[in-house]
Amino acid sequence: MNPIWRLVPLGVLFLLNLPTSTAAPAFGPDALVDGFLRAFNTHDAKAFGSLFTEDADWVSVAGIRVKGRAGIEAEHEKAFTIFFKSATLSSKGTTERLVRPDVAVVHFNWELTDQVDKEGKVATPRRGIITIVAVKETDGWRITAGQNTNLFVPQ
Repeated sequence: MNPIWRLVPLGVLFLLNLPTSTAAPAFGPDALVDGFLRAFNTHDAKAFGSLFTEDADWVSVAGIRVKGRAGIEAEHEKAFTIFFKSATLSSKGTTERLVRPDVAVVHFNWELTDQVDKEGKVATPRRGIITIVAVKETDGWRITAGQNTNLFVPQ
């Protein structure tokens, strides 16, 4: 067999791994949003907090600003044991925009069901949008700032 034919498998592997466009590579906001949903739906405040940078800023749907991963984790620990103890959060669409290769803006529309109110009754489902500023750290993408907003639609 001609020695050149031994190189064909390597050439095929090389071609399969070439980028298909010159656009900036997508970092996969679905992975960040999926982690957000998974942590929320399992009511895991530690996993939820791990999505944020140490110095993150978060504005809750109630308009409460929380600073730092520890504070965000603590606030969600309380919420997961009271209002969100049986709640389910689902994504209704995600978009991303890379501002720089290591900074992205992510918007994700959500729907929340089975939240309980102060009396322990199941509240009406609601929808909203979260705006996230994500930064790429050495171990992956993290939320450095975000705001959660209820969507109010006239009936």
